[in-house]
Amino acid sequence: MTTLRDYQQKYKGVELKDIKDSDRQKIAGFLVEREIKENMSMLIEDIFKNAQEQDNFLYDEIKNLYRTDEEILNDGNYDNVEECRDNGEDIKEVFEWWLISKWLYEKLNEKLEPVFTPNDFNYFWGRTCTGQAICCDYIIQEIAYETFIKD
Repeated sequence: MTTLRDYQQKYKGVELKDIKDSDRQKIAGFLVEREIKENMSMLIEDIFKNAQEQDNFLYDEIKNLYRTDEEILNDGNYDNVEECRDNGEDIKEVFEWWLISKWLYEKLNEKLEPVFTPNDFNYFWGRTCTGQAICCDYIIQEIAYETFIKD
C-alpha cells in the first residue's frame, strides 16, 4: 500500500498538473479522510428551510455563495458582470453540505468555496459539484497538493 510519504517523495517539486490523475485522487483521499467528517445535506437544507419560513434568511451567512466578478467573466457566458447579477446567475449552486474541520473550513474559505458556520464548533462546506468522489474534486486535490506535496 502506498503511503502519503511515498507520494511526497515521488512528487516533490512536481506541479499539480503534472501528477498522474489517479495519484492526485489518492493524495486528496488522505485529506478527505482527515478533514471531511460527514454529509449533512439534509440537515442543513432543513435548517435553511425552517429559517426561511421564519423570515430569518441564513443564506446571508454563507460565505462565498456569490461568484466574484472574475469568476463571472472567466466562465465566458457574460461580458458584463452587472448583467449576470441582474439575471440572478451569480449565485453558486450548492449540491451537498459537508461537515468539515475548522482547518479545512479556513482553506476552503480562502479558495472562495461556499462555507457556513452557524456557531464556533460546526463548520460546513457547500460542495458545488456532485456525482463523483470528493477526492476527484479539483479544489480538494489543490488543497491536498498544497498541504502535502508542494514545497
